[in-house]
Amino acid sequence: MSNLGDFMSRGSDCFRSGDLNGAIYNFKQAIELDPNNCNIHQNLAGALCQSGNLAGGLEHFKKAVELKPGDSEIRRNFGFALKLSGNLDGAVEQYTKALGLDSNNAVARLNLANVFKDLGRYSEAEEQCDIIITSGHNETAMLKAMDLKRNLPG
Repeated sequence: MSNLGDFMSRGSDCFRSGDLNGAIYNFKQAIELDPNNCNIHQNLAGALCQSGNLAGGLEHFKKAVELKPGDSEIRRNFGFALKLSGNLDGAVEQYTKALGLDSNNAVARLNLANVFKDLGRYSEAEEQCDIIITSGHNETAMLKAMDLKRNLPG
């Protein structure tokens, strides 16, 4: 008989190895044992999104946010899934909430800048890039922000 830890471990191993069906199966089994665990819902959401089931992934990201609304990383990942689904306004909302929880979340800020660019909100994209560039917290994000800013129209 498997326990929660076994399902989580196998799900994570499957996800890392690219076995999305195995990851989904194990994370679903883990949810059966602990339906109010936000980390399991987030992991299942990621596996579902990567397998092409955006609707299912979004459902589990929503559940993860309900269970732990103050988690910046869950909101950042939810924002990314919303962007993939074409819901750019929803992505802006989640990235903004993520940054309200952790203003140093350079990945959320860079993703927000990219969504602003996609929406044609270039001055807001530039503003987010400037914050990343001047923060000095994440060199990779700084380089990507510099590149994004350089390629903005105007």
